[in-house]
This record gives sequence, structure tokens and C-alpha cells, in this order.
Amino acid sequence: MVELGARVDQTNGVLPVFKSIAVIGAAGQTGEFFTKTLFPVVLAIEAVVREHRWKKEADYPTVRFHDSISQMMGEDPEMVILATTNPIEKPFKEIVEGVKKPTTLILSQNGVGVVEAAEKILEGTAAAPLTLIRASLFTNVGRDQVGNVIYNAEKKRIALAAVGRRKVTEEDRTKSDKNGESKDRKKKISEEIKVEREEISREDKVNLLKVRDMFEQAGYEVIICDDFHSMEYTKLLVNLLGSTSTVTGLAPSKAFSDPEVIFWELRGLRDRLKIFKAAGIEVDSRLWNVRALEMAAKLPVSLLRAAKDLIARKIASERNDQLPSAARQVKRGEKAEEATNYYHKPIIDLGRECGIESPVDETIWEIITRHQRANNNFKLNELQSDERKKVFSEIYELETKEVFINDFAPLKWLTKVMFRALVTNFTAKGTANLKLIEETLKRGKSAQVDPEHRSHSDHGIVMEAIGRFFSETGQRFPVYIVANTKFDSEGLSGFLSRSYPRVIVQTLNERTSEEERWKAQIINRRSARITDNLLENPCIFIVYLEGSRSKIFNQEGKVQMQEPAAGSSAWLADSRFDLFVPAAIRGTEKIWPRGKGFLSLRRGDVAIEFCNPFTNAGIKELGAGMSFRKRNDRGLSGIVLSTIAARLPEDERGIYADR
Repeated sequence: MVELGARVDQTNGVLPVFKSIAVIGAAGQTGEFFTKTLFPVVLAIEAVVREHRWKKEADYPTVRFHDSISQMMGEDPEMVILATTNPIEKPFKEIVEGVKKPTTLILSQNGVGVVEAAEKILEGTAAAPLTLIRASLFTNVGRDQVGNVIYNAEKKRIALAAVGRRKVTEEDRTKSDKNGESKDRKKKISEEIKVEREEISREDKVNLLKVRDMFEQAGYEVIICDDFHSMEYTKLLVNLLGSTSTVTGLAPSKAFSDPEVIFWELRGLRDRLKIFKAAGIEVDSRLWNVRALEMAAKLPVSLLRAAKDLIARKIASERNDQLPSAARQVKRGEKAEEATNYYHKPIIDLGRECGIESPVDETIWEIITRHQRANNNFKLNELQSDERKKVFSEIYELETKEVFINDFAPLKWLTKVMFRALVTNFTAKGTANLKLIEETLKRGKSAQVDPEHRSHSDHGIVMEAIGRFFSETGQRFPVYIVANTKFDSEGLSGFLSRSYPRVIVQTLNERTSEEERWKAQIINRRSARITDNLLENPCIFIVYLEGSRSKIFNQEGKVQMQEPAAGSSAWLADSRFDLFVPAAIRGTEKIWPRGKGFLSLRRGDVAIEFCNPFTNAGIKELGAGMSFRKRNDRGLSGIVLSTIAARLPEDERGIYADR
């Protein structure tokens, strides 16, 4: 340890608050900034640089460099600044293992969830008392003489908040799952934010003030916050302003002067503020110019677009027109995992808890996550700005696409009238199996009807049969159709788009390219969340396991059943459905020919037969002998469709003719 008298001149005669501190991650941008700015007001700094030496260490002869945290902790620093990026678990654990006396520890990472990660490690440890202080650095960035992006040392701003101890009840201590983990660890984000904490101890308050004094002596403007969650979410809100640049690669001056980009930025800001409000998070208006952000979120897009050049100059000047760190990482061809996992993911997850979508954050997360994947042909840094913008626009459109369409009463009535006018004779067999569906729904469970798919009028026949049955029993249960995205793009079927409540999905096949598969998964992920919400109450789902309508192959014009859609078995493997009823259909392809318009509609006989059902237990038993891939791809759905084929004439069974 450096002799305490060795740097009295450095402190200008001011008694140092801490005689020794440690900076972990001193070679990083934040760690280097802390080391340089605190150097004049601390007698000894222990700096940890693991992978390479700090190039400027000769300028700071009394800063001692260590290759490991354990080595540094052997010097017993009074205060430790953890300045590494997320995740913090590994370095934090090493700090805890090396603590020998009461120590103040500053967590300076961006993003959220840092405190919770630290507290999980502290649970059950016998470490000396730690005062945890959450810090958010609000210093703007600039460039040094050689063009490197650095913090602006002339305008040093930091916010501090003492964490305090989480209140753990006796019930929390006794409750544990099969892995022995505390149930308290499995809280949702919103519950973590609202978790009850003990009053900040007098010792922690004193340590917080000592940290404040240290930073003020170093010339920082310091803001003390009462709630560390409010502080870190406010910082997150500020960090996410301009985050579209992570994908587009546009500097603030260009991003905020672009009419399309400024719309995305405004949409992202509005959604985040809406999520914060729903989650009970209060932004701290003392930090940055948050009030201006809140006011901007309420303005119409047209007004902001009119003032886009002014906004661009303002933001560019405050940030020295520098790209966010995540955008700089992408530009260098690196991963931007901190931005995805600790910036956008918390917003997305919290929004889902509150029932609010955040399509801008979803878009950024999707694109950067794909960029990070190994062994794929998508590298964002290899694209030009206009190509990047196009990618953003395409994915944003998918993130905002309507994936649940409720019925529209007038069209629903008109479609029913049209169906009854076209059908000369309607026959429904096997309705006793609908009675089993009714019993399932009364037990609070959900059921599936899995018909073959001949034409878009299949929706009408299934709905008509189910509607007639339940009108006779006096029961009312919601019925939802799972429909392919192609349904909307066809002329006649577009008429039906709001006649039935439906969940939109995108089917896949072997010819689907990597990019198309990626985009389909975005639609299906969003549809899965809608399905989750709908299944909170007993309901019926109509699922076409073939994925699309049967095709006409033979010369007689007979429809031929086709193999199941890829991944269709997942609908049957879903344990939330208690009963699965296959249904064979006849005649719909004649009254509503494939790919034809209104003028091609014709009258004819239609029939439906509800086959013997599969129970959830029965489906599981069928899948027990299959490989995981077959069970979750087409194995189960192939069995269900073969039971439908058995009810059809042999020349209509298609691929099931010989089974």
C-alpha cells in the first residue's frame, strides 16, 4: 500500500474522505474515467486491469495496478468501485470472497437488475458488512486528441443511491423450491421494483455521504436519490434515447433529422414512459432533462418532424454527435450484449408484465440478437445505412403487425347470412364429441378442434356447427381461429379478416430461408403471447394442422390432404389444452373454390364430422415413443390428420392414402 503521506500535495491540503479505494475495470472507459478524476482526491487507488495494462499508468505513479481482484482485495481498500460491464456476478463474487472488514461498494453499471444480481450472491454468505451504493454516471461523451470516445471531464455528473437491505420474512426463509432456491429469487421485475426494504441504516447513510463528498471534491455534480430503482430506470430512459442508432448506425445529427427514425424514437419513448407508469416507476426529473422527454412524448409526430433539425442539433451537441456505445460495438463487428440484455430486454419484459408492447425495443433486440448469433449470414456492420434502415423498417412492421383480430359484428352477421345462402344442405355428425368439449370447458380447461383445411369457408362450417351446438345447450364460450398470415393478402379472404376472432401465425417449410424463418418466428412469438393471454380463460381454438388449404392434384378435381405444417405438433403438445377433437370436412372447396373471387361462389352441400377426441394424456402417451424432434415437429399432428383421412374417400386422402 502507498504511504499515506505520499500524496498530500495531490489533495491540495483537503483531508481525503477515503484513504484508499479500489477501481475494478480500470482499463475500461468508465473505470479509467473514475481513476483519472478521483486521482487528485484519494491518497491511494488500487486499480484492477486484467487483460492488459493501462496505457497511461506512467502518468499516475501512485496508482497501483493488480492483475486480479483477490490480489487487490488483499490491500483492504475502504471503498470499491465496480466499473466492469454487465454481467457482474463473477467479479462481485470475487469481491465478496475477499472482503475482510466493513466496505463500501459502488455499482456503476448501466441497465437494471444489477442490485438484484448482487443480492443473490450475498444471500447466505458470511462476508463482512457491505454498504451497496448504486451509481449512475450522467457525464456526456466527447473525443480526445486522437479521436477516441471519452467522457467529458469538464462536466462530471453522477447520481447516487443507497440500496438498503431487502426485507426477508420468516416465510421467505422457509419457502424453497426443489432446488433449494429462495422463492424470493423468482420475483417478476415489477415485484422486484416494489419489494419492501428496510430503512437505510445510519451507517449506510454516513457511507453514502462520504461517497458524495469524495465525488464533490473531485469536481462532480452529485445528486442523491432516495430510490435506486427510480434512478437506474431514469438513466435507462436517457440511455435509450437515440438507441435506434444501434441498428441504423446513424449519429444523432442524422438520426434525429430523419423523419422515419424520429418517429421510431418517439414511439419508443412513449412506450417506455407508458410502461414505467404502469409499473409504478417514477422518473427522477433532476437527472438529465427528463421533463423535456416527457413533454416531447406527448407532442404529435408531425410537430416533432417539423422541428427535427432543431432537435437533431440539440441532441447532437449534448452528445458531441457520438454514436451510443452499443452502436460503436456493432460498427466494430462486436456483440452488444449489454445493450440487448440490460437495456432493451428489461423494458420488453416489464412491458409484457404490464400488458404493453414496446415494438421499438423489440425491433432493436431482435436485430442485434440476430447479429450476435454465430454461424449466420447476417452481420449488421457489413450493411450500409440505407440497408440497415430497411431492415429496421421491416422488423418494426412485423413487431407492430396485428396478430390478433377480433370479430366485427356486422361482418360476422353478413358472413353467416352468406354461408347459409350458399349451403343447400348442412350436415354435422359426431356432435357428441362437442359435448365432451363442453364438459372440458366447464371444468375450466380449454379444447382444440383440429379440422382438415379445404377452403376459407372451412371457418364458416366449423363456427356454424359449434355455434348451433352451444346455442342448443345455452352455453357461451369464446372460439378462436388460428390463421396463416397469407389469409389477409387474398382478395376474398380479406373480406373475412374481421368476421372471426383469430390469432395470426406464420407457417414454415423446408424451403423457408433463414431470413424468412427469422421473420416468421417474430410473428409466431408475438402470437404465442396472445395465445397465452387467451388461454387464461376456458376457450376453444380451431387449429388447421395442415397449415394451409388442401391442394387439388388429380384430374377429377378432388382435394388431397397434405402433410402437416412444420411445428404443428406443438399445438397438440401444449398441456394447456385438455381435449383435441379432429374434424373431417366435405364440400367447402366447391362452394368456395381455392383462389377464386366473389363471382365464383356457388351453392352446394357441406358436411362436417367431429371425430373421436384425443385427451391430453393420450397425446402425451403417443408422443412418449417419438424422438423429441418428431414429437414437436409433425409426429403428433400426422397421427391426428390420419384419423381425419380415415373418414374421407380414398381418393381424397392424399399422403395418407396408404396409411
